[in-house]
Amino acid sequence: MGNETNRGSGIVGLSALVTGGGSGMGLGAATRLVQDGAHVTICGRTVDRLRSAVAALEEVARASAETGAP
Repeated sequence: MGNETNRGSGIVGLSALVTGGGSGMGLGAATRLVQDGAHVTICGRTVDRLRSAVAALEEVARASAETGAP
């Protein structure tokens, strides 16, 4: 996987649950899913990390919408 958005991934509009989504690989996976057009729910143990992750994912979703990504 490169940094490009995979518009043909077939996950546009699908829902995904990412455990450990507040940081590390979970946040990375959630970010990629959002870039590819999935509806993402994250969970984890640390509320502050989750809040920061949600803010970052919302920004990714906004940027994807502005660039015409799914």
